Amino acid sequence: MSALHDVLQEELERALRVKSAIELELKDLPLGYISRKNIRNKPAYYLQKRQGQKIISKYLPIHQVPELEKQIKRRRQLQASLRALDDNVSRLRRALK
Repeated sequence: MSALHDVLQEELERALRVKSAIELELKDLPLGYISRKNIRNKPAYYLQKRQGQKIISKYLPIHQVPELEKQIKRRRQLQASLRALDDNVSRLRRALK
């Protein structure tokens, strides 16, 4: 029983380290999504995010759009990983009790 407990404890510590690294990386990535609008038959891009009940839009120059799309995609991937990691941490904690 002791060996199993030690393995579970190590896995919990590893999961918590990964979780903290993900949370740290998420702080540097932009919130929101990119919206494309046609203004005078030309595309215009905006970074939109919610603040309370309002949606805040910020104009994006066309050269910034590809990099921002990558960052937003990375944020979504990390958020999905974080949700799975939270489930794993809660299972490990229950198993250790």
